[in-house]
Amino acid sequence: FSKSRPNVPISSFEVKTSQVGDHAGRGVFAKIDIPKGAHIGVEQSMNSINVASTTYDIALSLAEEYDLPDLDAALEYLWGYGFESNLYGEISYVVDSTIL
Repeated sequence: FSKSRPNVPISSFEVKTSQVGDHAGRGVFAKIDIPKGAHIGVEQSMNSINVASTTYDIALSLAEEYDLPDLDAALEYLWGYGFESNLYGEISYVVDSTIL
């Protein structure tokens, strides 16, 4: 990390479906021009998400029973970018900060 290099905040990016082709999938797209050599998302680089299995199970139950768009979006994010982990001796679901 160098304080002399500019930092482009995460708010300068968006995740959306690519328009490259029919099967392109999702991608991260810049909303601004990024200076050469800039850091990206320094303010968020250490914020991983760790969801305990009990929390995950409750979220799934709620999502199946109720129309909760914010919860659905959070689960989609977890399914799209996360992975199952057994790091602490029980299953949890993690979205690592390195996706930034």
